[in-house]
Amino acid sequence: MSKPFGYSIKLINKQLSNKKNCDIKKYGITSQQFEILMHLYKNQDKNIFQKDIEQKLEITGATATGLINRLEQNGYIERKVLGTDSRYKVLILTNKAIELGEDIAEILKHHEEIIFDGFSEEEKRLCEEFMDRILDNLVKEIEQ
Repeated sequence: MSKPFGYSIKLINKQLSNKKNCDIKKYGITSQQFEILMHLYKNQDKNIFQKDIEQKLEITGATATGLINRLEQNGYIERKVLGTDSRYKVLILTNKAIELGEDIAEILKHHEEIIFDGFSEEEKRLCEEFMDRILDNLVKEIEQ
């Protein structure tokens, strides 16, 4: 009997997390810090606030504060007041983080190559389409 599909997804996610953690260990950042930096890196043309990070990563304000504080302490991001209201601080990447982002973008590209090794372009497209549909089905079920 084959294993349940959800279990396969769990195993894939675990292996991806392990691979990512191995690849980012040398930068002294955690997986969640990595996600924050990549979100900021991909959206450098936008004003990103802590609230945006909380929603993107689906984490609490306290967790986001801790992660962002640590990134700031390690010189990866800065907080800048937007306008005259000091409550609204935009998260800005430092040059150190931009250089890291370029390295990590290459790591992510390599992960994609590993994941889809031996797949045709059509198989890759179908796999991505199926995964999107699975996610949509789960989201719809939860929202009911």
